[in-house]
Amino acid sequence: MTLDPTPSLLENLYWITLLAVIVSSASGVLKAGFKQFDLYGVIIIAVATGLGGGSLRDMLLDRDVFWVHDQSFLSLHWAALRLSLWLPD
Repeated sequence: MTLDPTPSLLENLYWITLLAVIVSSASGVLKAGFKQFDLYGVIIIAVATGLGGGSLRDMLLDRDVFWVHDQSFLSLHWAALRLSLWLPD
């Protein structure tokens, strides 16, 4: 069976994946903040939740890691992390 995705489907999946990285990073920061981790722990948790799952998926499928191939994922991850750190308690 051969799948032939349309360009609009691929574009929608790209934007959904970007949104998922942002939300996952922010949720990791908030969860680590509620558990009163230090700054280093918050960053580690944010990286693990925001980029870890997709990285593991890509490594298991023997593909290029998505955030190394497209740097916008990494940039938005750091932006979400920094924005989440500035949220009031």
